[in-house]
Amino acid sequence: MIGIDEILKKRFLELIKTVNPTGRWKLVVVDSLSAKILNSACKMYDILEENVTLVENIEKPRQPYPSYEAIYILKPCIESCSRLVDDFSRKEGKMYAAAHVHFINALDNRTFEEFTRLLNAANAANDIRSLKEMYVDFLDDQRKFPGLFGFDTSPGSEEFKKQLDEIAKKVPEPKKTIFTLSPTTEIYHRPLDIKGTINRRIPEELAKLVQTELDNFCATNPEFPPPRDPPLPSGTLIILDRTIDPISPFLHEFTYQAMIADLLEVEEIPAGLKYEYKYTQEDGTTKDQEVTLVEQDPLYTNIRNMHIANTTEKLINDFNAFINENKISGAGGPATAVSLNDMKNMISNLPQFQEMKTRFSAHMTIAGECMEEFTNQNLEEIGLLEQEMACGEPPEGEKPRNLIESLRIILDDPSTTEMIKARLILLWIATSDTVDSTDLEQLLSVARLNQKYKDAIENIKLLGVQLSKSATLQGKKMKKHSKKKVNPQQEVPFDLSRYVPVVKRIMEGHIDGNIDKSLFPNNIRDVKQLHTRKATAETAKEAPKLRVYKTQWHKKSTGANAAIKPPSGPPIIMFIVGGMTYSEIRSAYEIAETFDREVYIGSTHIITPDNFVEDISTLHKGVPAQASIIPPYEGSIHKSNVNAANTYKTLPPRTTSSNANAISLKKMTFLATFNRMAPTAMKRAAAVSMKPTAVSLSQKRFNSSSGTEMTVREALNQAIEEEMIKDDKVYILGEEVAQYNGAYKVTKGLLDKFGPKRVIDTPITEMGFAGIAVGSAFSGLKPICEFMTFNFAMQAIDQIVNSAAKTHYMSGGIVKCPIVFRGPNGAAAGVGAQHSQDFSAWYGSVPGLKVVSPWNSEDAKGLLKAAIRDPNPVVVLENELEYGTSYPMSAEALKDDFVIPIGKAKIEREGKDITIVSHSRTVGFALKAADLLAKNGISAEVINLRSIKPLDTETIFNSIKKTNHIISVENAWAAFGVGSEISAQIMESDAFWHLDAPMSRVTGADVPTPYAGNLEALAFPDENVIAKAARDNLDRKVGF
Repeated sequence: MIGIDEILKKRFLELIKTVNPTGRWKLVVVDSLSAKILNSACKMYDILEENVTLVENIEKPRQPYPSYEAIYILKPCIESCSRLVDDFSRKEGKMYAAAHVHFINALDNRTFEEFTRLLNAANAANDIRSLKEMYVDFLDDQRKFPGLFGFDTSPGSEEFKKQLDEIAKKVPEPKKTIFTLSPTTEIYHRPLDIKGTINRRIPEELAKLVQTELDNFCATNPEFPPPRDPPLPSGTLIILDRTIDPISPFLHEFTYQAMIADLLEVEEIPAGLKYEYKYTQEDGTTKDQEVTLVEQDPLYTNIRNMHIANTTEKLINDFNAFINENKISGAGGPATAVSLNDMKNMISNLPQFQEMKTRFSAHMTIAGECMEEFTNQNLEEIGLLEQEMACGEPPEGEKPRNLIESLRIILDDPSTTEMIKARLILLWIATSDTVDSTDLEQLLSVARLNQKYKDAIENIKLLGVQLSKSATLQGKKMKKHSKKKVNPQQEVPFDLSRYVPVVKRIMEGHIDGNIDKSLFPNNIRDVKQLHTRKATAETAKEAPKLRVYKTQWHKKSTGANAAIKPPSGPPIIMFIVGGMTYSEIRSAYEIAETFDREVYIGSTHIITPDNFVEDISTLHKGVPAQASIIPPYEGSIHKSNVNAANTYKTLPPRTTSSNANAISLKKMTFLATFNRMAPTAMKRAAAVSMKPTAVSLSQKRFNSSSGTEMTVREALNQAIEEEMIKDDKVYILGEEVAQYNGAYKVTKGLLDKFGPKRVIDTPITEMGFAGIAVGSAFSGLKPICEFMTFNFAMQAIDQIVNSAAKTHYMSGGIVKCPIVFRGPNGAAAGVGAQHSQDFSAWYGSVPGLKVVSPWNSEDAKGLLKAAIRDPNPVVVLENELEYGTSYPMSAEALKDDFVIPIGKAKIEREGKDITIVSHSRTVGFALKAADLLAKNGISAEVINLRSIKPLDTETIFNSIKKTNHIISVENAWAAFGVGSEISAQIMESDAFWHLDAPMSRVTGADVPTPYAGNLEALAFPDENVIAKAARDNLDRKVGF
């Protein structure tokens, strides 16, 4: 069985493949919701490989492509439908040649009728080539439905019904998605009705609505379900709410993924969990490192549900296996690792295995930081106390403690955070047979909690904590054992994981057939029990049913170690309204492996203990209004639209985009998928802050809040991205350009969009990867070869000067070399003599090379795009100190077709008294110098060369004829520099006769760049030096 993410990815790519326009190329148009779903399932390079040129957002202004057909993937709402109609009713003409419309869910009749009306009113029905419903609305929108448990929503209210109905439309979808569905599907629920709480009959009411949804779907889709080989009876859906187990949400869960989510500051993104940490490099310095824990990382998926103690052991074993498989020498150190420190030392000696090095290093660091938090927060002592409260007894061989006194000690500890204090008090309330008000007041007095946590403690009664235990299968507390000899092989950390979630025992009881039907009835309709292919009694392993297990779960094989067997019975779906915990997710894995069954667990969202406390603290407040992901429709975004005559046309028939043998997918919020074969969809578990990453040439990604500025770094990134989208022959390679997002973050995000085949990390060998790039250019590709700095490009000078620059000439014009060499050039700050050289004149002197030197963001974008498109080798000399500087971007520069011609300078400021010609960073100083000169009544004209070779002498000469004076400014050394070349060109032209004084050169000092900051500042010209040189030149008038 494959995971939900893989199914979703396959569905999207199959959809795109089915559209084959005559011109081969096509576009994809999405709205905000479908963009999130698409980006959560597919990498951008997956989509672009299917002959897709662009992915654009329908809610944004876009450039028309009337010769391309478009695939629309939209939410079935009137807002998105209206925007689609606008695309084909523009006065200037249609946006696209035709539309292939795919809705992510079923269109309701009202929306379909209005969509039809709008299309016919715009005379656009004939432009719709196909209309299909995909059933792929798999996105968790992180709605927690607080109104179902709060003060302000009674069971009979409209808001209560509305929220339940919204959940009901989503709950049954995994049954349609993963396994056989039939009208005889069993639905169990928990019919709890507790006076004094407001969570009455949630599972019962939801079960009725879900059954109705299933019946309606089967009635309208008679071919469903598709056949399954081997045949398997219908599965079981068990619906619960959060009150089923008020204990699990407060406990610390000591599995790897749960500790990451609970103890570390992580960000949940569509791809997975993103975490930033400090990484110690080989030289002992530290730098920030960012890692995303994703499904594609087998190292992560194999350890995420392991106890943290087993996680460390597993990491070390896998690392040693990797070392042995690749026969890597210990380089004088240990041959195998026995600790995380050994791993750390050995990893530094593995430069040739960058990808695996990064993975092991990341997990080693994360595991270490989890253990550090475990120690700093005193979680061993706190965890033991939590388990004693939850299980009703201490670990084997231990004496029971006085819970109130133990709590007092921890609550009075200044190092205990308020959140942990609140969790402990809430757990004590949830596990106590009775709550003594005196004890509670005493604990609150010691804890000294702020009002938020007091509200949480007050609101816990809304979850029926004191009255719900009889319906939760918690069972009786175990009798106190006489003190036994402690097993020396059982480590203390596993005693922190003794509590068995109620959800797990419910699933076990269902499989064993001894679940109490009075507590979990199947009374939605009478259903005959279906027999499985094998009796569960023969296949299920022994499983105790009390609150305490002997701690064996951590020893079970999971993931890749589990044998792949056919399922022994029908699948089980467990849905929990109000959130599920990581311990419950882990339990589903364990049940799937123990009983050889397909087990799925889902919820409205995933909860961590801290988030659960936060949610409870607000239950007494009103439910905030839920903002729609799709913005409201406020009229056409196009300049002018016109409605044609209302001639009724017939739309293509509504169809499902799956065939009879495909799996039909519909809307669901099932957040995790579990089975004995592989952990599959944890990254779907809690996808908050799902930011669309749709690649659109007309939608600019780096505008500042003003919408008019962009940093040079962002402009370069955008130029590379746009050209990689436009031409699949373009790729980029260099040191750290992929996983690290570039040494200066110029390539940030490109790996995620285009994949490792087009964004390539290289070893530290400039001659090697420059040679690879040149060879690929000879073969027809268009490489962008990034040097971390052009100082390092000296190692590759033979490849640049002898191979790239000369081959076209030497082959008689047969072999072209469309390559870009780019990176920072010239002085930076505090990097010393060997990292501060300006190579403008070096490369400018080589026949066969074009050389550009951008200054601001427009220069960077326009020149780099021109360089990538040029059939000749182009050297792009950027400046490190300018990368983070923001500059205004004109409306023209924001367009995807913006290109600055190579060989054309720009007059940045017009003047009449003197010409200042410069390039790169010194253009900014020249403009500041012009401001200073203006205060003295001197009008300076500033020319930004942009191109070193070819040099725009025409612009320079014309300016001289106007001002009669010129100075050149550069950071390079004076001898044989760009200024020298300009001077020579002037001397050899008629512009010479227009000079009233000899040309002056302003350059860097003729010394290796000093390391000392005060001397470094004196080695390069600034605005004051330039202004003085200009005044001196004006004072040097010479008659001819």
